[in-house]
Amino acid sequence: MTVQTFENGGYVVTDHSVILHRLLMLRQGLKLETRGLRMSRGPSAYSIIKKEFDLKGSKVKVLAAFEFILVNDYELELINPSF
Repeated sequence: MTVQTFENGGYVVTDHSVILHRLLMLRQGLKLETRGLRMSRGPSAYSIIKKEFDLKGSKVKVLAAFEFILVNDYELELINPSF
C-alpha cells in the first residue's frame, strides 16, 4: 500500500491503496458483524459486500468467499483468513 506519512505522526493512504484499504475495512466490518457487532448505522458491511461481489449465504460463508476473492483477485496476504 502507498501511505504518505507526516512529521506530526499523521498519514494519508494514496493511489490504488485507497481501494484496497476500503476492501480491508469491509472485511474487518464483516468480521465484527459475524460476532454480533456493527461498525456504523448505515448499510452493513455484509450487505455492501453481498451487493458489490454478488455473493450469497450467511455472514460466515460470505466472509470466507470475500476473503478468497481478496487473496486470489487482489493478491492480498491476509492474517488469519477464515477459509
